[in-house]
Amino acid sequence: MISDNNVQFGLAVSVIVFCIGLAGLIGISYNPGLPQQISDIPARLVYMLMILVNIPQILFAVVEIAQQGESDPEKVLNVNYLNQLTNAFMAGFAIFSTKTGSSLFFETVLIMLALSSLPYWRRIRGYVVILTSIIPLWVAITRYNIHVPWQDKYDIVIFYILCLFIMTLRRHWLEQNFWLMHRTELENRALEKESRTDELTGLENRTGLREDFSSFAGEQVIMIMMDLDNFKLYNDRYGHRFGDQILHKTGQYIRKVFQPLGGKCYRYGGDEFLIVLQDVSISLLDKELELLRTGYMSLFSDGQPHTLSIGYSYGRAENESMLRAALSLADENLYASKAAGKNQISGKKVEASMQNQKDDQILSDLASVNYMDKLTGLLNWEGFHKRLERENLNEGNWAVICFDIDRFQEINRTVGYAGGNDILMKAAEWLIRYFPESIISRHDSDHFYVFTRCSGIERRIRRVQSEVAICREHCYIFFRAGIWSHAVIKTVPSLNMILDNAKYACDTLRNQSAHSMCFYSSQVEEERKKSAFVLNYFREALDKEQIEVYFQPIIGTMSKKCRGYEVLSRWVVPGKGILSPGEYIPVLEKSYDIYKLDLYVLRKACEFIRKLDEEQKKNLFVSFNLSRHDFQAIDIPEEVDRIVSSYPIPKSILRVEVTESALADDDNIRRDVARLRKKGYKVWVDDFGSGVSSLNVLRQYDVDGAKLDMKFLEDFESSKKSPLIIQNIIHLCHVLDLEVVVEGVENQKQLDFVQKCGGDLIQGFIYSAPQSLDVIRHQWFWDSIAPKEDGKIYHRIGTIDLERFFRQGEGSQGCSSGQICSLLFERDGDKRRLLRFNDELERTLRCMQQDQEGDMQTLLSRFKDTPIMEVSRKARKKGSLVRSMVPYNHSFCLVQTCVVDYLEHKHRDIVLLQFAFMDKSLMNDMLQHMKHSEGLEISNQ
Repeated sequence: MISDNNVQFGLAVSVIVFCIGLAGLIGISYNPGLPQQISDIPARLVYMLMILVNIPQILFAVVEIAQQGESDPEKVLNVNYLNQLTNAFMAGFAIFSTKTGSSLFFETVLIMLALSSLPYWRRIRGYVVILTSIIPLWVAITRYNIHVPWQDKYDIVIFYILCLFIMTLRRHWLEQNFWLMHRTELENRALEKESRTDELTGLENRTGLREDFSSFAGEQVIMIMMDLDNFKLYNDRYGHRFGDQILHKTGQYIRKVFQPLGGKCYRYGGDEFLIVLQDVSISLLDKELELLRTGYMSLFSDGQPHTLSIGYSYGRAENESMLRAALSLADENLYASKAAGKNQISGKKVEASMQNQKDDQILSDLASVNYMDKLTGLLNWEGFHKRLERENLNEGNWAVICFDIDRFQEINRTVGYAGGNDILMKAAEWLIRYFPESIISRHDSDHFYVFTRCSGIERRIRRVQSEVAICREHCYIFFRAGIWSHAVIKTVPSLNMILDNAKYACDTLRNQSAHSMCFYSSQVEEERKKSAFVLNYFREALDKEQIEVYFQPIIGTMSKKCRGYEVLSRWVVPGKGILSPGEYIPVLEKSYDIYKLDLYVLRKACEFIRKLDEEQKKNLFVSFNLSRHDFQAIDIPEEVDRIVSSYPIPKSILRVEVTESALADDDNIRRDVARLRKKGYKVWVDDFGSGVSSLNVLRQYDVDGAKLDMKFLEDFESSKKSPLIIQNIIHLCHVLDLEVVVEGVENQKQLDFVQKCGGDLIQGFIYSAPQSLDVIRHQWFWDSIAPKEDGKIYHRIGTIDLERFFRQGEGSQGCSSGQICSLLFERDGDKRRLLRFNDELERTLRCMQQDQEGDMQTLLSRFKDTPIMEVSRKARKKGSLVRSMVPYNHSFCLVQTCVVDYLEHKHRDIVLLQFAFMDKSLMNDMLQHMKHSEGLEISNQ
């Protein structure tokens, strides 16, 4: 490389000196009478020497460059060195051409700059070049007594020192550059060797075969295919580690046998091996194969029958087409050997007539560069298609499986592209291992396709997924699979459609880990058609306002009046009717277009609020939903605020519903929720209790309310746990001062239970399904609006614990919390409207009245004239507790009552009544305790 460098730059120096000589001759011709500084040697002679000396140098360099470095590098360096020494001498000798009055050293400086900065000079040779230039210069100045000013003397000395410095820098730079190039070349060779080597057996792999394949053309070749008999049995019985040991030993043994014959040994795939021999006689081949077969059986000492099936072809391969024919013939002979029994050998000569025949094996398994994936050695997209053309897709059970690594781009960023490539190669190895005798290919980065007739494909898929999942330390890899199975869908479409359907089934598993595989079925196909419709017509539906806004009322649990509305969407498809949200919202979420829908609904909600009258704006709220994908797609707090600010409506009227799962999973969403609250919007946690992080959400977030997941009410009557969970969640939310909305209330029992537990708001079909604005304007709740202040009072009422006496610790002797009957009612003169009650009261009233079916309001109306209810008439002042001991049905009952709040604008008060049946032996002690209690009105009846 240094010789090439010096030839090229030496040519440049010679051309420069040649041009200086030519320019000097032309200058003398036009100015012949100018006197010289040194007249003993004519200037014309100096310039002629510059030209004549460099003509052979230029010719030599041109010839060397044309031969592209075929000459001996050391010889070239020496010749070039002598040539440039001549130019160094001419640099000093140029002083003899200087005319009187002109610069003494101009031509010397010009030539020496070229010599010092262009070629590479070894250390000593560089010094010699400088010295060769100085000698004629010094002789001329001293011999002819040329007057040189002292500044010029300093300048020329400094100039030659600078030339030495430039030579040193140039030498250092070139040496570093050549060293780096050499090291890079060595590393590339090592990487090339590694990429060509099968890690398990140490033989070359398919990449090596693909690169070597053309080199076998034009030679007498023997192609030998070998396959391990019983290998699948070993793998299944003793495990894959035992199988790997067999493959390793087999590879080493094959190399030991065939390398002395000059053979190239390759691992063809799975348990198959390929050996290519050149210029080996058939008699020697037969002898070696027989020795190989017998020696292989004695290679192992585990008592298992280890044998090889061998097929080979031989003949002269004039071109790559003949090579492919030879490879295909060797493969056919291998399968003929296996068909004849184990441990058999079959061979046949490849004929020239086979050259134009269809090369099935080469298309199915390997050897054309056009059909192979360079990284993994698997088939590529074209090779996979070509190979499948041979398959009869109308017979037998078979499947096409699409594998894809979830979030592969993130994995690449984490482990680097080299680490990502390592994962892809390991995935290919596991696919080959668990899907033997299958057609496997790699398409588009991290996508793999497998055509297989193997049984138990679900088990095989899980094995591959489990292996790939842990193939990289500290990096869990989710290898999802979509399957098109002939056993599931009997009608066989085109091959491209099969591959596309398998990929679609695979894509349905994106960004989740609950399911690792999906079969393409008629149900999936129907969902696919619906998804395509949604994506194709969604923009048009927004532009034409085919997506209508529906409203579902949210009713106060105790007031039984409207407190607000949730805004929902319904897609009205012309000629088809209404498309339910479950059909288009998941599709829009997957495509990250859901924010367009949610912002569209928000605009419609703002228009709805703007048209409300002042009383409705003052007392109602309107809630709307935001998807987790909204926060990921855009700056949703800014967009929401921009839209709302464009309408003359108060922000406090809006409730933003965000699902619990979104809040639990993403820190960015948490920050955006805080921004929404800071801007003045109230935030509710939607589907609260549905996830595993409900308590964390309440702990980490400042929110204003919670909507209980309707799934709790689905098995309300059959499950003993659901009522307890609902009751305690409501209590927890009340402790944290959160509004509680219970969704999915559909019948009276559910409504009574939520009311009993103190839930603030009800939303469900018991009151109304979501309806269009034109419909809800004519519903009973449109004009039945609860004042906002009443809502605050009812919220406080809902937080009262009805399982304990109003003042804990007083008057509770002789009874436990489970024996206390409690009810809260709204009193308007003699009219009482039930607000809340506990289980003990319901059991007691039903037992007294022997009525198990009536509603609680009816049971209470029958109970209103009893001595127990008469005590509640004495409660008149808020906070003043009245207690009495009342006889009832041959027993005594401790009764206490109190006004807990007022609805002043209605002139109604809210009364708490509690009573418990007492043991007669404790009655006197209880009366004494009550008489000594200060501030209490005592009545002994």
